[in-house]
Amino acid sequence: MEAKEAHKYASWCNANFIKLFPVPTSSPGIYKIAMEKKGIVTQGQQYFRDKPLKNELSVWDKIREIYKEIYEKNNKA
Repeated sequence: MEAKEAHKYASWCNANFIKLFPVPTSSPGIYKIAMEKKGIVTQGQQYFRDKPLKNELSVWDKIREIYKEIYEKNNKA
């Protein structure tokens, strides 16, 4: 995903009070993803690396993917 496209999705989510962020675990470089929606924070159960192994998404790539999914779900043509 290009940076301009990712920015569009993240900006829309932030304008609608939806924020995604990595939550560190006790293992260095391993994160879960949390979502804050209108002040309520929920945390996913899946783990992501900041430096992924082959064929894995990094925590940052997954956050961008989730922003896109949220945007598309709420902006159907």
